[in-house]
Amino acid sequence: MLRLFPDAIFWGVGFLAFVTLSYSYSAFFVALVEALLIFHTLYYGNQNLQIVDTTPLQGSSEKCRTGFADVSMQAVTLFNDYLAPAFPSPHIYMGSFITSYIMSALIYFRDELEILSNSYGEVFQTRLYVSTIAFVSILFVSMSYRLFSKCDSALNIVVSLLVGLVAGVLVAVQNHTILGKESLNLLGVPILRKMTDTGNDLFVCSPTA
Repeated sequence: MLRLFPDAIFWGVGFLAFVTLSYSYSAFFVALVEALLIFHTLYYGNQNLQIVDTTPLQGSSEKCRTGFADVSMQAVTLFNDYLAPAFPSPHIYMGSFITSYIMSALIYFRDELEILSNSYGEVFQTRLYVSTIAFVSILFVSMSYRLFSKCDSALNIVVSLLVGLVAGVLVAVQNHTILGKESLNLLGVPILRKMTDTGNDLFVCSPTA
């Protein structure tokens, strides 16, 4: 699973966006494309400037490599050239990017989740906290694996984590500003609308009506 990540996430979101034609998943896939462009920009920039040292740490290539094991599938692998340590670390950077993007989306829908929790149960409001714990745990396991397997240096892991977190937040804000709040609606929850937006009467559905 660690070896397939983040390629599997990238192609999986693209497949879901194509099959469902979901606006939010399509925007999420575009966000992942932007994250990939940022990754390659930083990678080639660091190759020339050597800001973060990526000297091989004698880690196991089979444990550290990214992408599909089958040679015939390497054509669809986005990181197959980076068998040696790379900056940013593909796993850590994409993992932190996805984490900050989804968490930003949940924060934007905090009011909707609170109202749904008041009407249908606390399960909606707790999604933000459960998601935070789950994403932090996944990132911690991934960082620990890469560090103890000597796939990446501690500096590379920390900087990749910070860059991914910042990039995820910025892309989420960008999508919210340009594409609207619906582009972040990965949960598919009803969006709150103010009556003053249209000037029309506001009708509210109630489960006890």
